[in-house]
Amino acid sequence: MSVVYAFILSMFFYKDVRWRDLPRMLANTGMISAVVLILASTSNIFGYLITMERVGPYLITLFQGLNQFWFLLGVNLLLLWIGTFMDNTPPILILGPILAPLAVSLGIHPLHFGTIFIVNMVIGLITPPLGQVLFVAVPITRLKFETVARATFPFLVVEIIVLFMITYVPATVMWLPRLLGYAR
Repeated sequence: MSVVYAFILSMFFYKDVRWRDLPRMLANTGMISAVVLILASTSNIFGYLITMERVGPYLITLFQGLNQFWFLLGVNLLLLWIGTFMDNTPPILILGPILAPLAVSLGIHPLHFGTIFIVNMVIGLITPPLGQVLFVAVPITRLKFETVARATFPFLVVEIIVLFMITYVPATVMWLPRLLGYAR
């Protein structure tokens, strides 16, 4: 609906788009949509493989004997790695129910762990060489993949620093929920 609204505004109100531009616009939209759909389907295949290979019980035995520091470091590394080549939904649905009880058993607040999980997934979306957002940004910007990937490195450095602050200084995440009475 929003696409139709934007099209009507561009066509009749702002007069930025002409009828002869429509085929080119539709072709570009189709190309970008195809990239997104291919990435989503391959990540779903990977999620299926994770489920069928029973990675969950293996992760439980791997993380079970660790203390809070090493558990969070392992989770960060695992999620950053998975996030580089998977869409966010399969890891959240597959790994969330496996890792969240382990985190709670180590004394990590569920809200804190959920924030760590999501921030990892978001960082993975722009991590070269397989970050999905990079593949979407290339046709939009009409730049080479290498140029777009290189431009993300300063952001990645800052995001990793923020991730470790969120991970190891829980007050950065929990101050507002505590202030509002949603967490202790």
